[in-house]
Amino acid sequence: VKWDGVRALAYSTPGELRLESRNLKEITSQYPELHRLNRALSSHAAILDGEIVAFDQHGKPSFALLQRRMHVSSPAQVKRLAKATPVTYMIFDLLWLNGHSLLGLPYADRRELLADLDLGGPSWRTPEPLEGKAREVLAAAAEQGLEGIVAKRLDSTYEPGARSSAWIKIKN
Repeated sequence: VKWDGVRALAYSTPGELRLESRNLKEITSQYPELHRLNRALSSHAAILDGEIVAFDQHGKPSFALLQRRMHVSSPAQVKRLAKATPVTYMIFDLLWLNGHSLLGLPYADRRELLADLDLGGPSWRTPEPLEGKAREVLAAAAEQGLEGIVAKRLDSTYEPGARSSAWIKIKN
C-alpha cells in the first residue's frame, strides 16, 4: 500500500532509537510516540524502512493531518500534537540486523526476517505484503480509499538513495 506519509529510516540499537527522513534529516524528537519501538526490538540492532502515517477518524491515511506534525521543533508543541494527532510507523523493510547488512538479499527474504521480529505495537505496524496481480490489489486499494500501491519485485535487492525500477508506485 502507498501510505501517503513521511518516509523514514529507523536506526535502533538497545536503548537508542534515531529516525531520519528520506533526505537524512533527524526527525526523532518530532515523533515521541515511536520511541518505544526500540523496546519492541529488544536486544536487536536494526535499521528499518517505513512510512510515518497519520490516520483520520475513518482509519484512512491523511497527509493533511500529518503535515500538522512535520517541522515542529518546540518540545511542548510536539507533545501536544502527539496526543492530538498520533502517528503510526508502517514498517515495510529491514535493511540491517545485528551487525549484518541485508541490502543484497531479495526483498522476500528481508520481509521474512522482518516478520520474524514480530513488530506490532501501539504506534508501529508491519503490514502484511499483498501478493497478487497488481490490478486486483490496486482496485482493492481504490475501493478502500487509499492513494495507491507500490509494486515490488520479490527478488529485488535494496538500492539506497536510488529509485529502483524494481519498486513502482502506482496511484489511483
